[in-house]
Amino acid sequence: MITAYTLLRITLGLNILLHGLVRTPKTRYQAFVAAVQTEFKDTLLPGKLVSVVAQSIPLLESIIGLLILTGFCTGLSILAGFALMILLLTAKSIKQDWYTVSLQMIYMLYYTLLQAGLRYNTFSLDALFFHYRQTCLC
Repeated sequence: MITAYTLLRITLGLNILLHGLVRTPKTRYQAFVAAVQTEFKDTLLPGKLVSVVAQSIPLLESIIGLLILTGFCTGLSILAGFALMILLLTAKSIKQDWYTVSLQMIYMLYYTLLQAGLRYNTFSLDALFFHYRQTCLC
């Protein structure tokens, strides 16, 4: 079970990290922010809010992904991932993009599995530095 947990944590962490990193170069970052603003311009969401959130997504994904990938502050990182997914899921629901919402629910399932299996997080930086205990969030 430790191997399965570790592989799931590493693959989700890598996935989320790369979501953020590929949007980090200036031209891609600007294109991403512009695309999000265009996508949500005809929704109830305020344009300024959409802009601020779009600008923060690549950095948040990069940080959350790196922390989950390495297993550092895993519990808090998973909760941060949940929070980001809830934000994204809410926005896509307001837009009525049900296909994307269904894909986001799969990510939520992965986060749920990782949170439920924290006791198997023994091959991680948490275990190395903090002698990880199941009750520890970080």
